[in-house]
Amino acid sequence: ALPEIDMRRTPEKVGDITALSQRMIRALRPKYYKIGVNTGWLYAASSSLMHEGGVAVGLRGEIGFTRHWSLNGNFSLGQIHYKAHDPAAILGSPVVPVPGYGEHFSELEVTGQKIRQLDVGLRYTFAQPGRPRPFLGFNWGNQTILPFRINYETEHGPSGIIQRGSYDVTIRTRLRNLCTVNAGLELPLSPRFNLTLEGYYQRAFHKSTAAAPDLTGIRGGVNWLF
Repeated sequence: ALPEIDMRRTPEKVGDITALSQRMIRALRPKYYKIGVNTGWLYAASSSLMHEGGVAVGLRGEIGFTRHWSLNGNFSLGQIHYKAHDPAAILGSPVVPVPGYGEHFSELEVTGQKIRQLDVGLRYTFAQPGRPRPFLGFNWGNQTILPFRINYETEHGPSGIIQRGSYDVTIRTRLRNLCTVNAGLELPLSPRFNLTLEGYYQRAFHKSTAAAPDLTGIRGGVNWLF
């Protein structure tokens, strides 16, 4: 006959499981929280754009699980302007009226294009608290482009006649699955406050067209640690 196997938990096994669960809880328990505000410059990056520029402001929250790893969430508002020769290079890829026979777009100008963005991500911060600390991060999120106006010029090829017009994009466009990498420096101002300076690059996981712009920028902010 086969020997019987005792499946009951011994006090030693119970103690090991309890100790393991306590270690996991301690590891996952937040060590600190941060909230802050930031502002900076915003740029649309595409070979089909020129004279691009803009500004952005945002709110940021951070939960630290170790001295180096943290989870963060960001909400930002931006406004950007640029000129393009290709309608496909306009952020959000709106459908614009097709020029008449023999005509082509010579220039499209977008001013005051407003965007809203919400994203979450992970950050790894080097060095120890209380001193300047470089960091690297990765974020994922979605973006909403509010209604805006396009001012354009068309040129008639055979005659060279230029005509001007405008077109209002009246719908909101949602861009999903935006990936952002960022790097910067955290500078302590006091035990409770710090200053951050960073640069970032953002790209859609799946771009609608090759000419669709990516977003880049630099920003600075103040954070409260508690």
